[in-house]
Amino acid sequence: MTEHVKIEEGLYARVGARVTSYSTMVDGKRVPLGKTLDEARAKLAELRGQVKVENTIRAMCRGYIAEQRELAATGDSNALKPRTIDEYEICLEGNVIPVLGDMAPSAFRSMHAAQYLDRRRKGSTDGKKRAPVGANRDMAALSGAFNYGMRQGMVESNPCHGVKRNKERARTRDVSRVEFNEFMRFAKEKPTALYMAALVTAAVAVSGRRRAELLPLGVDALTDEGIDTRDAKTKAHESVRNYLVKWSPLLVSILTEAHRIRPKAAAKSQRLFPTRTGDAYTPNGFKATWNKLMTAWVKAGGEHFTSHDLRAFYISRMLEQDRDPNTHKNVATMMRVYDRRKTIEVTPLA
Repeated sequence: MTEHVKIEEGLYARVGARVTSYSTMVDGKRVPLGKTLDEARAKLAELRGQVKVENTIRAMCRGYIAEQRELAATGDSNALKPRTIDEYEICLEGNVIPVLGDMAPSAFRSMHAAQYLDRRRKGSTDGKKRAPVGANRDMAALSGAFNYGMRQGMVESNPCHGVKRNKERARTRDVSRVEFNEFMRFAKEKPTALYMAALVTAAVAVSGRRRAELLPLGVDALTDEGIDTRDAKTKAHESVRNYLVKWSPLLVSILTEAHRIRPKAAAKSQRLFPTRTGDAYTPNGFKATWNKLMTAWVKAGGEHFTSHDLRAFYISRMLEQDRDPNTHKNVATMMRVYDRRKTIEVTPLA
């Protein structure tokens, strides 16, 4: 019979032909602790009441996101917008944690924040592209995490405050009708997932609604008058603001095409723009698919643009026709960020 060998105080190992199991003794009875040493030590510490709280930037960032999701679920006025929470999670998990995750929050200084911004602005030697604006988004997310860390007693102050961000320039890319039509013909020849991503952006260009508002839409959003969309910028404590996108022949053709090309596995999906499994695209999933399509487009000789640029396409074309785009509560923001017209007609005084 295989013996239980003591490997440290209170922890025993039983080595079998294929598996090693761990255990401890409690009141004269053997208590199993798992199949790996790390798992066994963690369970033993829990039994002893010695569970250690992870004191890292990784734990602080994840705790911050978890707190925000809980606040949003309860409608707390302190909650960020759901879309912002998603974006912050992408920034923290994808960029901040891989670089700073193992660091203790109390060891992080303002100079580290400045160095992070500088490194992302210049691009790194490991092949990462320059991302000055992305670095600013990362720092905004990390600053929020440090505010959470202050409330949890992990740090005394927020080291991100007062650190100068990278300069940002408003995008000026104006996609033309001819160019976008050519892009759609190009995308149609690509795999279904890539073409579906292109159809999503076509819906953005035609409706002026945010990509984040279109991705989760299901058939229940379709009405006799048009498509009922919910403003993605509405905060948890604010009243819901909806936009009704009225039907047009082009909008109908986009949705018809999206339904036609859906994979068999997604045949019964209620989503207007389903993935191959029938689910709605996640922000990360859509971004990855879009990047593949755009990489292929640029390689074929096209000029890079974003789905955000197509919202500007809608607003600019509407303004050219003297029509109200009606996309923002703040008209000044709409004009500053999205008006990409090259020429503006001016009526002189009579």
